[in-house]
Amino acid sequence: MALREPDFPRRSQHIDVELMDAESIVKCCFVVQKSVTYLDLSVSYHSTLIKKKGLERCLTEIFAPVPGVLSTFFICTKEQLRRILAPDRKILYLYHLDLPNGRERTLRQGRPENLSLISCSKVYSLRPFPCLYKRNFYRYIQEVVHHSKQKVALIMRLLKPIKSVVFINEYYVLIHYFLEILYSRCTDSNIFVNFMSQIDFREWLLYHTGRRYILESILFHCHKCKYDLLEQMPFCCDPINISMLAGRFDNVAVLLRYRDAPRFAMFPCKDTLEKLSRRPRNPRTREELLQPAFEGLLSSRRLLLLLQIICSFFEGPCIRNMRGVTHATRSEALRLVWRSIPDPYITFDEMTRVCGRRYRITNLRNAHYTYRKAVVFDSSFIQPRTLRQYCRTTIRKSLSDNHKLPEGVDRLGLPTDMKLFLNLLL
Repeated sequence: MALREPDFPRRSQHIDVELMDAESIVKCCFVVQKSVTYLDLSVSYHSTLIKKKGLERCLTEIFAPVPGVLSTFFICTKEQLRRILAPDRKILYLYHLDLPNGRERTLRQGRPENLSLISCSKVYSLRPFPCLYKRNFYRYIQEVVHHSKQKVALIMRLLKPIKSVVFINEYYVLIHYFLEILYSRCTDSNIFVNFMSQIDFREWLLYHTGRRYILESILFHCHKCKYDLLEQMPFCCDPINISMLAGRFDNVAVLLRYRDAPRFAMFPCKDTLEKLSRRPRNPRTREELLQPAFEGLLSSRRLLLLLQIICSFFEGPCIRNMRGVTHATRSEALRLVWRSIPDPYITFDEMTRVCGRRYRITNLRNAHYTYRKAVVFDSSFIQPRTLRQYCRTTIRKSLSDNHKLPEGVDRLGLPTDMKLFLNLLL
């Protein structure tokens, strides 16, 4: 039986090697950088270090947990560097094998031929991780607050200097950590107001998954100080609409306790539709999202209400995996929004006229059936809402404009069923 010769590749292949620590980077630079005589520098460094016992003892105490930092057995040669960065090469040294000529490039030869297909394969440009220094700075602040006995006072002292030096809204973990401390340790509403005035509430609203109790506490303290946090946002960036389009359906019930209804601008801002435009099967630009309004098929207000239904029921895989998002929370959010506005319900014909070219009729029919069950209506044509609904929206708007929601409903002296109706519970 004849033995089959091994099939070796005819072209050399390049494998990326990650430099995971500073020691590997320094060793690689000794070989790769042409301006460094690596062997002489290495010998000179070790000989100087051995002579200075005090320095060696000091460095040993500092780097004692890190093995191999003061190793004097490393010689900065190309072959030794390959042995360290590519452990699989040990089989060559075990059997005293050498690679054929032309099968291995030198480390100084330059960039590989397929550099355009390999990311981060250049050795000459070593750059730190993006936002490395800011992230370490935030972690340092978080560690200081964690070991402090007066956490609330320290947070308020650090907030303004932090905001003036770096952008605190870029690192939401630190904001969440501060709010957790204020929620558990602070009862002063003025401190909450001062803190929320320093951060971007709209951005925080998009990223605070699983923290509904903190949102309730923030709105309660701001309402107690008569500080309308929701009105501080741009008119086109309504927090209720943002929560619906971003899949934060559990925020809607909390926000509608302190605001009568969502606000609708003539054209929603780009940030409001940013998350929706990135999802599959949706248009990719803001102009494409607003195209039905530009064509006169319906108003921008009604288009935004229709996009909320699309976001809730068509883009299921992008939202259902979020923490705490279920069919019940999506239906409840839609129900509360439509109880707070006087707009006529969206019919199936209207939905197919706007979205029929983008979605299948079967999917539209199922989505509209789910929407119809959520808002509890059954009509095949557009018709005005009831007089009772118009009265509810008018009373809630008057209370909201005077900062009387939600406690103002209890002071009207109405029967219990009317109070529940004004609070969007019926």
